[in-house]
Amino acid sequence: MAKRVEGGGLTPQGQVQSAPPAQTELHDLESGSVQLPSLVRSTVSWKDKPPAEIRDTLARRAKEIFKDATLPLFEPADSVINGIDSQLASAGRQWDFQWGQIAENWMIFINFAAWMGYNGRDALINLNAASFTERTPTYTQQHKQESDAARASINAVVADGLEVASRAFGRSIHVHDAGCANADRTVEIMDLLRAAGVDCEFSGSDISDKMVEAAKGKDLAEVVQANLVEGIPLSRKADAVICLDDTIGHIPGEESRIRALKNFAAVSGDGAFVILDTNNRGGYFTARTQKNDTVRGMFLSALPGKYKPILEGTTDGEHLYTVGGPGAVCYLHHFRKDELVMMLDAAGYEVVPLAAKRAGQSEPKGINTVSLSYSSMDRNISAGTVNDGFNEASLIILARKRQ
Repeated sequence: MAKRVEGGGLTPQGQVQSAPPAQTELHDLESGSVQLPSLVRSTVSWKDKPPAEIRDTLARRAKEIFKDATLPLFEPADSVINGIDSQLASAGRQWDFQWGQIAENWMIFINFAAWMGYNGRDALINLNAASFTERTPTYTQQHKQESDAARASINAVVADGLEVASRAFGRSIHVHDAGCANADRTVEIMDLLRAAGVDCEFSGSDISDKMVEAAKGKDLAEVVQANLVEGIPLSRKADAVICLDDTIGHIPGEESRIRALKNFAAVSGDGAFVILDTNNRGGYFTARTQKNDTVRGMFLSALPGKYKPILEGTTDGEHLYTVGGPGAVCYLHHFRKDELVMMLDAAGYEVVPLAAKRAGQSEPKGINTVSLSYSSMDRNISAGTVNDGFNEASLIILARKRQ
């Protein structure tokens, strides 16, 4: 009998909670439980695939993910593959690794959501909870391989922004890193500030209990487990909150992202600052984001009615990815500049122009450091690019709580 966990969920450890098995059209569970690593993992090194092999490899993966070509979730996957194929043929183009990677990631997400009984934004949140828990042991190594130069450049600009905060308060500052992961990056930024003579202490929070445990071994005043949308149980007020590596983009839905920003304000004192580092929908990631939007739209059209709620609430800019090749699939949202300003305004912040003096001291790759200035009357957005050589992969914005 075909069975799955009906209404199952993730424990804080990222394991599947038991629930009464129920009949379904999905594939068999041998023991009534799911091994999450296999459920959320991409297995193909897409960048190494010759273009001629990508389509056939994706078709094979569709059968592996959905197990049997006669079952209802395989048919929409096959339809999407054919749709991409047709679109590329009509444009006189061939398959590239991004199409294969993106289509596989969306199939993995849909399969995960169907197995676990999640719909809409809850499915995206739980996908990330499972994925980040799996990635904890190799998190720093993966990110160093993928984005060393970019990370150093962003850290430098964030440190510039925190120096602005320090000067505004004229005293020692408490900085909270919301979504600190294992806190390696938190410590890097703290060291930059202290080397510049800024008296500071840092705290951190993360949704993953394993990341929190890893962060507690670092030089932080406090580390707490927190879902940023629900609140941060911090014991003292912060003078600045930093939210880096597009952590705010890991939260699905505009309303939820604004709620997280309001929670940043709630754990901050009067006149406190926030610094966001996000991926830019209108720069380096434009082509990849458009492909994600296309594949998501194709699946939304192709899924049988009972499975359409899996994609409920998703919008353009949603992005599924892996870090450095095969591995756990994660979700994030790619932002426009006006989105960031609107969210911060709704959460009670005003954008502060940021002159990032340190940016010229590094050799950035794949990153654009941007300060946003705008008129509160006409909402015109203008971007001040720190370095003309940057290619707009990232948007960094500094804002302050309204007095």
